[in-house]
Amino acid sequence: MLLIYSHERELGMYAGFDRALRTRLQSNAVTPMEFYTEYLDLMRFGDPEYRQTAVDYLRVKYATPRIDVIVAAGSLAFDFLRENSDAIFPRVPIVFTSVNASVVTAATLNPTFTGVGVKRDVRQTVDLLLALHPDTRQIVIPAGSSPTEEAWTAATQEQLQPYEKRVSLTYLSGLSMDAMVRKLRELPAHSIVLFTTLFFHDGAGRYFLPEEALATIAAAANAPVYSTDEAFLGSGIVGGVLYDLAPAGDAAGRIGQRVLTGGKPADIPVETIDPNYPMFDDRQLKRWNIPKSRLPAGSIVRFEEPGPWVQYKVYIVGAVSLLTLQAALIAGLIVSHTKQRRAEASLRASHAQVRDLAGRLIAAQEEERTRIARELHDDAGQRMASLSIDLGLIEREVVQDPGHASQALAAVHREMETLSDDLRELSHSLHPGVLEHLGLIKSLEIRCKELSEESGIAVRFDVVSDIGCVPPAIGLCLYRVAQEALRNIVKHAGARSARMSLARHNGRIALTIDDDGRGFDPAATEGQRGLGLMSLDERVRMLDGAFAITTSPQKGTTVSVSIPL
Repeated sequence: MLLIYSHERELGMYAGFDRALRTRLQSNAVTPMEFYTEYLDLMRFGDPEYRQTAVDYLRVKYATPRIDVIVAAGSLAFDFLRENSDAIFPRVPIVFTSVNASVVTAATLNPTFTGVGVKRDVRQTVDLLLALHPDTRQIVIPAGSSPTEEAWTAATQEQLQPYEKRVSLTYLSGLSMDAMVRKLRELPAHSIVLFTTLFFHDGAGRYFLPEEALATIAAAANAPVYSTDEAFLGSGIVGGVLYDLAPAGDAAGRIGQRVLTGGKPADIPVETIDPNYPMFDDRQLKRWNIPKSRLPAGSIVRFEEPGPWVQYKVYIVGAVSLLTLQAALIAGLIVSHTKQRRAEASLRASHAQVRDLAGRLIAAQEEERTRIARELHDDAGQRMASLSIDLGLIEREVVQDPGHASQALAAVHREMETLSDDLRELSHSLHPGVLEHLGLIKSLEIRCKELSEESGIAVRFDVVSDIGCVPPAIGLCLYRVAQEALRNIVKHAGARSARMSLARHNGRIALTIDDDGRGFDPAATEGQRGLGLMSLDERVRMLDGAFAITTSPQKGTTVSVSIPL
């Protein structure tokens, strides 16, 4: 493939055209494709001698590589190949594109030519700018000074002649760039600048790329600048009905594919396309206060400045996330600090409670030891001494008065039985041997019966479900809870009846003791729990159990214990 361009390599508008052309040609290609590219630069070098040199150069350069298809871009390359193709590329198919349809219609094509004619009409942009600026009085058109540019300018003047009845058309030709810039800076009100591809050379003979000339003109003009080519959008123009070269490249590539697959150019009709679209630069619309609502339907607006959310979305999201994270961390620290303070307060209270409990336990131990010693000395000891004296007297009376000795001996026997019962009760309070021998249920049943007989309070014992085997530590804990709860009922509750129940459910054993006594106010006794209840609470906790007391004045008290088996 040989691509021949009319102008030089640096012309910006060729980029989109070349990309579209190559993409189309290579799509669905069954064999590798090799590209050659030539830039004739006929706008700068258009004299006959240069043209002849170009003919000779191309004929020599491409004598060896076999070219299958030539694509000619632009009217200058089109005219050059029409005049010289037989001398340079005999019988090689030529696909032209980006040539004004009116030029194609007027030209005589040999059988090796086919291609794409494009509709290009500067009047579309003039109609558009007059619609957007109805008060326009003058349209200023920069024009080049080379013979080719003068011919193009004459054709443009002929096209725009009907508009001279409505506005003044001023062609800035024959001026140096500096002189043109001065005029553009001092345009009268209600003027519009129309920049087309008519300008490559200024009056001083200096050559400009269209993009370079446009940048200078747009920066200097004190009026809106419109144009006719999409490649110029973004270089300072407001917009216009702009010619897009990319569709022309795509169409040429499509025709080139047909030629490569065996189609003859003479059998492929010339296509005509209209790749012109109303396009605008949003920045220039704002600069000249042109509302978008006045643009024609289907207009393409480029370079729209995104809003703050689009521009700074990442930063906004990052900042919000950071603030949220910081707030969460601060809240977490506050909650953690609050929990820590509560835990410290609870720990201090627990330490105080433990110290108090330890002190009270030591005191209770000493008190209990004193009580036991007193019981043994003052009661059991004295009674044993009394029995010893009585036995001594009986020993003397056995011979003297057997009848009286027998009565005295019976009295001693009864006293010995009473003393034995008291010592057994004392031993039982220290360690319930009945628990080891009879088990938990029987021991609780006996304790309820004894309490009923001793106090007159009707105590009922219920076993709600099958208890099964209870570990000794749990059994002793439950027994002590029952023992202390029943003692408190007798001492403090003023109850007429009480009920004790034992049940097993979901791997836990539960003991409940309630009474119909006077109860008490929990708020009034806050922090004043007795040593017995505190000891029971610690016992239950050591076995991972739960200990609870529910009570209210005149409604009785319930003690509940639940321990995992």
